Amino acid sequence: MSSDQRLENRTIVVTGATSGIGLAAVKELARRGAQILGVGRSEERCAAATEEIRGVDPDAKITYALADLSLIHISEPTRPY
Repeated sequence: MSSDQRLENRTIVVTGATSGIGLAAVKELARRGAQILGVGRSEERCAAATEEIRGVDPDAKITYALADLSLIHISEPTRPY
């Protein structure tokens, strides 16, 4: 994917989207026009990340979902596809 490829009509889920690499990815994807579902553990951090992104790109198509994926327990490995 080239660094300026447009991503309109694409929906992308990003985990860890409130800080670090996840937040950086969300900012870049928003810049390219993607619709983003960011996943974060803290309502406050999700709100702060949304504000930060919209401060740079008011038209960003970003929605956050609260989820703590560290709580997921898989008792048996899944079968490969």
